This record gives sequence, C-alpha cells and structure tokens, in this order.
Amino acid sequence: MNDLKFAFRQLLKNPGFTAVAVLTLALGIGANTAIFSVVNGVLLRPLPFPASDRLVMILTIHHGDGTSQRWESVFDPDFKEWTEQNHVFEHLAAYGSGQATLLSGGEPKRIGSAEVTVDFFSLLGVKPLAGRTFLPEEHQAGGPRAVMLSEGLWRDRFGASPSIIGQTVTLDGKNATVVGVLPGGFHFPADCDVWTSLVLDTSRGNAIHRALARLKPDVPIERAQAEMDTIARRLAQARPASAPGSGVSLISLQEQIVGGTRSLLFIFLGAVGFVLMIACANVTNLLLVRAAARQREIQIRVALGASRARIARHLLTESLLLAAVGGVLGVLLAVWGLGLLIGLMPPNLVPRIGEVGLDVRVLGFNFGLSLLTGVAFGLAPAWQAVRTNANEALKEGGRSQSAGARQRFLRQALVAAEIAVSIVLL
Repeated sequence: MNDLKFAFRQLLKNPGFTAVAVLTLALGIGANTAIFSVVNGVLLRPLPFPASDRLVMILTIHHGDGTSQRWESVFDPDFKEWTEQNHVFEHLAAYGSGQATLLSGGEPKRIGSAEVTVDFFSLLGVKPLAGRTFLPEEHQAGGPRAVMLSEGLWRDRFGASPSIIGQTVTLDGKNATVVGVLPGGFHFPADCDVWTSLVLDTSRGNAIHRALARLKPDVPIERAQAEMDTIARRLAQARPASAPGSGVSLISLQEQIVGGTRSLLFIFLGAVGFVLMIACANVTNLLLVRAAARQREIQIRVALGASRARIARHLLTESLLLAAVGGVLGVLLAVWGLGLLIGLMPPNLVPRIGEVGLDVRVLGFNFGLSLLTGVAFGLAPAWQAVRTNANEALKEGGRSQSAGARQRFLRQALVAAEIAVSIVLL
C-alpha cells in the first residue's frame, strides 16, 4: 500500500507525462478489448440455446465429374428418410429462409421469413413468449397455415396486443393464422421476423431446405456421422442409376454459423496486438527518459541504504498503476468503439454481431492484458535504473557514461522494434 501511495504521488508530480502515457495505453488496451469482445461474442461464447454443443447442421456432399461439393440444401425425401431411420438424433428439423411481404398491420413491408418443420423450436429449446408453437397437422398438405411472430414485429407492427393470437395475417398474398410470439432473444435464422409452418415436398427435385439436428445426450458427432453415412449409402443404392450420388456431412451449428469469420477476426486481433506493442514501446521510451532524469535521485536513495529491489518495486508499481488507469479508460473506449464499429459494419458481414458486448470474460481479458502490459513496459526502466553504479552516478553530472550508453541503446532498440512492427501492420 505504501508503494502504491508513493507511485501515485510520483505520477502526480509530472501530470504531462502521466496523461500522455495513460492515453497511449488506453488506446492500445481499448482497441484490444474491443476486438476481443467481438471474438468472444462471435467465436467463444456458446450459441444462445440449451446444450448448444449438441446442435449440428446436416450438409449433403454431391459427387460428379471427379469433384465433390458440400451443400447446405438437402432433398426433402432424404430428410424424411433420415427422420425415420436415424437413432442418434433427439430432434431433426428442416427449414428455409428468405423474405416475405407483410400486408397486415400497416403499409406493406418486406421482412425476413423462415419456413420450419414441427420440431424446429423444440430442437432449439425455444418456448414462445405468447401462444404456442406449431402442431403436426399444420405441416400437412392442405392443412391450416400457421405463423409465429418475432417479439420486435409483434411490438412494432401490432402494438404488443395479446389479441394477435388467433388473428389472420397476410404474407405474400396468402393468409396465415398467428399461433404464437417468440421471445426477443431468439434470432434464428438471422434477421427473421416471421416463421411459417413448412410442408415438405416429396418430389425428388426439391433441394431448397436446410437440415438441423440435436444429438442425443452422450452421442458424439463421430458416431452420428457414421450412422448417417450408412443411411446415405442405403439411400443411394435405392435410387435409379441416373440419380446423382451424394453423401452426408455433419458439422456443429456454431462452426457452420461463425467458422467463415474465424480467420478474419483473429487477423484483426493480431493487428491490434501489434498496436499495443507499439504503445508499450512508446511508453517504455517515455519511462526511460523519465528514469534518466531521476537517476541521481534514485542513486542517492541507494547510497542512503535503499535496496535496489525496493527501487525496482517502486518503479514497477508506477508502471502497473499507469497500466491500471489505462485499462479502466480502455474499457470506456472499448464500449464507445464497439458501438461505433457495430453501427458502421455492413449488415450480415459478421454473424452474431448483435450478441457482442462486455462480460466477465472480456473484463478478465482487460485486467490480464493491463497487468501484462504494465510489467512489459515497466521492466526495462526498472532494470536500467538499478544497474547503474551509485558512486559513478553521484559524480558531477549525476550520470555515468555507461548508463547513458545503455539507455541510448535501449531507446534505439525500441524505436527499431516500433518501425519493424509498423511495417508488419502495413
């Protein structure tokens, strides 16, 4: 505690230096915190569904002309066979997404829409905010057409009226009965505002739907893949010779949604990491200059009996205090930067971007990064300060030639490192 008070007083004695150092660190730490928030929200945080690690997408592999292509779309007859023959899935659902024109509740409006089979919401573990989900008869040809609304559409278009349940709305010129309202946190597929009951087409040519499954507890994806391969081979043998060959591939839902952005986000994280390295080098240079100005003071303390370890501890405490203040300010800059980043980002560029925000993991990252940063830029000045011989430093001029040479070498090395890192970033 005494070291902390002493460090605080020392930093207050030179407010200009302190302000420049804190601002430099805040920009570097804030940029890293903001980008890590995106990485955390998009890649690290589980999908917002119960036991989301058991959710998989079923893709089809089409063979022809010596090549293989993996498609998200599946044949409806194959989906029906998968549902009847598999023993590894707790639920299996098909869905398709697009846009529809809503003609009810105001002026015509284009909105995101999805068609889903009866098990879709049970598979995802989603319960309606109002009303119910779909019934099996609503997925039969000629059966009643049902629709569910997003909470946002329900509030904005229909004034959050409870009486909307059971009313008829018009989508693309066709009537459908509203049977339920989904909770506000539900956004799958992305940007959908209405979900209608899907009637599967048994004709062989239809391949416009996607398949989603929930693995049974304790069933690994490898076992499910092996069973689906067996089913796919059995179905291929039953087809006419002219039918295209196809296989099946299982992939986790999270990987399917965000896998394409992983490399891009880690490149951004690496780039801001280099920015922080430059910030650390700048602050280290500032501290070396400051240590040179304080060299006589430090060596007088050594000559009067202060241990070099205690001197080094004081200097490191100052560095950690600078990093801590920079980290707190960095959090504020990260919050501001995230809002700006999300607002300027083109729609659908990064999946799950709406789920990005600060949480315990992000704050822990900020704390650890601030601590590591403080140690990183504080070690060189502390090491340099305690190496100088006290007797030499107390001579006229207060500074030995060897100490000056060492400090010049360190500063030149840091400048060279900054230039190298800047070239890498460019």
